[in-house]
Amino acid sequence: MSPFGQISSFVPRTREVTAALQLMQSMKWLSIGYLIVVVLVMCSGQALEMFQHLNSNSQITSV
Repeated sequence: MSPFGQISSFVPRTREVTAALQLMQSMKWLSIGYLIVVVLVMCSGQALEMFQHLNSNSQITSV
């Protein structure tokens, strides 16, 4: 058996390859969007804590 025969039989059809590539691309964008959401949530959480901290400080000083 020649290695070329094994390789050609191993390579799937082009339609399957393009579908897999499209799936990988969409998964990549999904993971990027997920990362952005996580970062935004973390930043907004920190901002909310800082805002509440500032609010409590301003309330203390105003009293």
